[in-house]
Amino acid sequence: MSRLRTAWLIGLIAITLSGCADTPADRVREAWNARQQDDLEGYLATFTERSGALLRGMLRTSERTRGELVYLDPVKDLLPSGEILTDRVDGELGSVIVASPRGEYEVLCVRERGVWVIDGLALRDLWAPLNEATR
Repeated sequence: MSRLRTAWLIGLIAITLSGCADTPADRVREAWNARQQDDLEGYLATFTERSGALLRGMLRTSERTRGELVYLDPVKDLLPSGEILTDRVDGELGSVIVASPRGEYEVLCVRERGVWVIDGLALRDLWAPLNEATR
């Protein structure tokens, strides 16, 4: 029984430490990889719960209206791939600066249940169509 408990404890510690080892930049790379592999659920899982719900809703609206009502395509229009310039962590908040062909942009991340996730609501490109329409 003691060996089983020790093995279980070591496994739990390893899982906990591996979860702590990821960084906001790792989460951004994971989103890019999921998008490249057409893994929609994997892509949406890299976002906060609230952001993921909003992006799913945008995709469902586009599907239900057969593409007639599209604000933006959250898979194609958000998080352009590029080079990660900086990856900063300040407690439960993280910031990743990316240089992409469309210019530099910042990705804000937060820890949700101990895992870094992207705050899609803070992405400049999410609000770009609305900002453009109100000019």
